[in-house]
Amino acid sequence: MPNTNAPFGFRPSRHVTGTGHRLNKHKIPSGLAETFTIGDLMKSDGTGGIKKAAAGDAILGTFAGWQYDTQGLSSSSYAGSSNGQIPFFKTWVSGQTVPVGVTVVAWVHDDPFETFEVQTTSTVAEIDIGALIDLVDGTPNQIFGASRQSVGAPGGGASQFRIEKIVQKQVRIADANNNATGWGLSGPGQYAILEVKCAKHERGGAAMAVAV
Repeated sequence: MPNTNAPFGFRPSRHVTGTGHRLNKHKIPSGLAETFTIGDLMKSDGTGGIKKAAAGDAILGTFAGWQYDTQGLSSSSYAGSSNGQIPFFKTWVSGQTVPVGVTVVAWVHDDPFETFEVQTTSTVAEIDIGALIDLVDGTPNQIFGASRQSVGAPGGGASQFRIEKIVQKQVRIADANNNATGWGLSGPGQYAILEVKCAKHERGGAAMAVAV
């Protein structure tokens, strides 16, 4: 079955030591003029916060949602709460601001030894395992809180990710509006789903890969 062109961003797959996923808190500056959602790649902004990463950037990790850090504050000090609980959001909308004295924290998979599943816009075969590949950005789906990022063709000059394997598993087939149309088995070829490891990580070393 041909693979379906339905990018879903970067989904945590495994840790190379087998010890599970690693999530850490990072700050989002109030008013940040970018829109991103779960599965989008992030980087440090140079001022103690984070922002969305672009093709060619060193990567900090993958966005996993955000919430208000409300320690010491009443529920009336932040938006989105009707019962005193801290709300959790899948999407950061460009330009949104937060009340004075309230900090926004993002959860990020920021361990350089964690791998991710991601779809390629190109064609990938078994011979490409070990090659480098780079980010292709996409506009996030704000309704579902879903990333539309993917990766390009093997041999990426920016050296952002290393292909670990081609994922073969049952996948949900969806149309452009994310409506399910059936199920199929992913595999090599165009729009393959890959397991990748970040080779250009803010906390990692130099990239190593096979030639293509």
